[in-house]
Amino acid sequence: MFGWLARLRQSALGLASAIDPNAMLVVERAAARRGDFEAALAGYVALLRHYADQGTTTLPGRPRPTALLLEQIGRNAAAADGLRIEAATTLAEDLVNIDADFATAFNVLCHKTALQADWQRRHGSSSDLFLGEEWTRNIGHIGLIQYVVKLKRLGLAGWNRIVVVSRPEVVANAALLRQYADEIVIETDPVRVAELAPRVCGCGLRMFDVLSWPGQKTIFAREACNVIEALWWTRHGDRPLLRFSAAQTAVGRAMARAIGLPEDASFVCLHVRESGYHGDDSHGQRAFRIADYLPAIHTVTDRGDWLVRLGDPSMSPLPPMERVIDYARHPARMPALDVYLAACCRFFIGTNSGPMFMPHLFGRPALITNYAFLFGGPPLGPTSRVLPRPLKRGKRALSFATMMSDDYMKSTYNERAFTLRGFSSIDNTPPEILDAVMEMYVPEPASALQRRFRDLAPAPHRAGNALIGARFIADHGAD
Repeated sequence: MFGWLARLRQSALGLASAIDPNAMLVVERAAARRGDFEAALAGYVALLRHYADQGTTTLPGRPRPTALLLEQIGRNAAAADGLRIEAATTLAEDLVNIDADFATAFNVLCHKTALQADWQRRHGSSSDLFLGEEWTRNIGHIGLIQYVVKLKRLGLAGWNRIVVVSRPEVVANAALLRQYADEIVIETDPVRVAELAPRVCGCGLRMFDVLSWPGQKTIFAREACNVIEALWWTRHGDRPLLRFSAAQTAVGRAMARAIGLPEDASFVCLHVRESGYHGDDSHGQRAFRIADYLPAIHTVTDRGDWLVRLGDPSMSPLPPMERVIDYARHPARMPALDVYLAACCRFFIGTNSGPMFMPHLFGRPALITNYAFLFGGPPLGPTSRVLPRPLKRGKRALSFATMMSDDYMKSTYNERAFTLRGFSSIDNTPPEILDAVMEMYVPEPASALQRRFRDLAPAPHRAGNALIGARFIADHGAD
């Protein structure tokens, strides 16, 4: 079964033994940790060439190559020269996904920027920023495009245009992507996508990448979202990047009537991540029980609002409740209605999952529960709220200051890293979620404890983060 691994290792480093997929190319990742990036890249280039020979099929759970790049390496010099760039990206993602080694991954990604500069000297530079298919593959990734657009709108990026390049079948929600039409160029024609694949690699920004701009040192692109949101908030306050027009709102209301939502109803959206959508448990620490949210749901409906649960049909069904629509399992689900609901809700209740970025795009406040820090708090601005999920190591509870240190944040990235570090977590309780929902109805200025907690975050992005729930921090303490 794993004979190709042995052949791969023979071709890359002259070794002959096949190894477990989780440890695949472990020698190369060790070389990267020593700073020998070229030795590490040799094995990863061989890996990608194997994918090309097999029709770009990767093993489950491994990073997918840039759109169509591998299909062209035998006949396109620009694609072939992009192979080492793609190898660096894959190496960095493996360092994180398999080893939870963000420090070495950061160094590899910085090395990748030098490879991209060399590619552009060979094949022509561009004043455009290219975003490939991983930016469209998930709803949350489409939502994250807003931060790249905000950086450009702030005048801090030198890009002429932002060009999103993706085949239509790889766009998770075309209606959401089209909302950016005045801000970005969208290339979805398959022929054009194939032509641009090498340039996406040579000039593009990946979801897991590094980013900098004048006055900002190089940081992870995901961390940059927090910094960008802080800069946006300082200049524009709570002004949303996008707005729904009157015509869009009328169309959205008509679609919402089909799921039973009255035309003039005030409604709250809820999304509680479960494990069914991705079909694996690699992020089991980000899956939660919908039952814990039932008291909060009742509070919403008792106040006269409707509750619309977002998601997909794999989710656990909600029990029948008055003024509650289990839209996740409704036959009338459609991408455009997803966008309307997120854009026009009173507020959003969610977990650490992609849909949390959608309401913010349109200026709707959010309550993010059971949040695990990775690059700081949710970059949703101080009109939103967050409930962290406390961590324990053995029987010892970790302080928030420890939880928000860089080393601890990144160790919670996936289930494997989480377990290896000996962590366990404490889910937000139904009363904690209920209290935070009540605060969404009557938001108060930040208390001394909320400000104290905010100041635990890195200074550059404090203004862009959601505030911690007032009752939650009063009960748990800010240290």
